[in-house]
Amino acid sequence: MIPFEFDYRAPSSIEEAVKLLDEEEHAMVLAGGHGILPDLKMRRIHPAMLVDLRKIELLHGIVQTSNGLKIGAMMTYAEIANNSEVKERYSLLAQAASVIGDTQVRHRGTMGGNVAYNHQASDLPAVLLALGAKIDTIGPRGMRSIAADAFFVGPAKTALYPNEIITSVELPDYAPLSPASSYEKFKNRASSYALCGIAVWCLLGNENASNWVVQECRIAVTGAVDFTHRLKMVEAELVGKEVTRQIVQSATNKITTEGLAFYVDRFASAQYRAQLAVVLTQRALFKAFRL
Repeated sequence: MIPFEFDYRAPSSIEEAVKLLDEEEHAMVLAGGHGILPDLKMRRIHPAMLVDLRKIELLHGIVQTSNGLKIGAMMTYAEIANNSEVKERYSLLAQAASVIGDTQVRHRGTMGGNVAYNHQASDLPAVLLALGAKIDTIGPRGMRSIAADAFFVGPAKTALYPNEIITSVELPDYAPLSPASSYEKFKNRASSYALCGIAVWCLLGNENASNWVVQECRIAVTGAVDFTHRLKMVEAELVGKEVTRQIVQSATNKITTEGLAFYVDRFASAQYRAQLAVVLTQRALFKAFRL
């Protein structure tokens, strides 16, 4: 299908991009394009203008800061998955980025586009929740830094203001700590989206016990629910406990009591996705804890 007619701009600075979005009420941002371009072709959306961010140098690159690591919004999944700093310090993110889509998707899709689109079965929102990331934005109202916990607010909805641009994602610095983490995904073979994905991040200690004890824990689910969520009852069940297979199995049984509305479509029932969430959370925790 042929899209509706629209204007196209590819600014070279973030200031120019913000100005274009502010001046044209019905403009939309183009990042990787895997979400917006199919919608355009199917005429589900009708923007007056597309503002392509690919030429803005500020949105590219991965840099170390005093607070952690900053990843530019226009960095592709492949660039993130293959970055040595990400692989060494944030293996959870590298692992998830490496299983998004296929090779072509990974070399075109971007961090900022993925996060802004907030697809129901996208991998990265769950990972950013587990890592305690912040999303940096800029728009006509100025700059903001939004915690991932406050950013993903509903199906295909985020805390972004109209005409606001994601500039980067900031990951906290956990050095000299060595968090335990893992990402487990059961994918739709046709699209490679997650029927269920589980991101696990935990800090372990053993000061007062013979075995490792969970000191902090963040677990997030994607694909199985209407939008990504923390599994807070499972987290609470694990914190303060010694790491054993029995504790993991007991904690993951809490998933069915989280009050989550498991997603239903032609690919899987709610019951099937709920079971996937239990099994994949167990696998992710077993792998993170090396049990």
